[in-house]
Amino acid sequence: MPSNRLNQAFTIKMKSSLNKKVLIILPHASAAVILFIFLGFKDVNLIYFILSLLCIGISLVYFVRLHLTYCSNKSIYKIHIHTNDNWSVTFRDDVKDNISISASSFTSNILIILNFKDSSENFYTALITPDSVNKDEFRKLKVLIKTQKLAV
Repeated sequence: MPSNRLNQAFTIKMKSSLNKKVLIILPHASAAVILFIFLGFKDVNLIYFILSLLCIGISLVYFVRLHLTYCSNKSIYKIHIHTNDNWSVTFRDDVKDNISISASSFTSNILIILNFKDSSENFYTALITPDSVNKDEFRKLKVLIKTQKLAV
């Protein structure tokens, strides 16, 4: 029976990409347009309308800082997968070794969402699209996530 272990360790350097920009900006823009369509033409209190737009804007800024510009302290810069199925991640000013990958991680042909949990029960998320890493790394990571027994 083939082993699920890696033959060699590899590192994924996170970078912004067009797919990530579309993935983050399009839902926020859609929510704003829907808000304009449904609330803009109604007799709605202006304060609620402005507060709703403000919430969409704050969410957009948060996700852009976290996954596109990597300005947040929780932004993951690098993911290192060791041969013994251990993971480590590099943040803006910190490195966490032996971090576990959560079972809620997701893979598809166009997106990999990695959810990590550290020993303090803090959660971190990394979005990886095919155009943000090379094709071989994306394929390796996708196979690894699908075959590895993930912690809950």
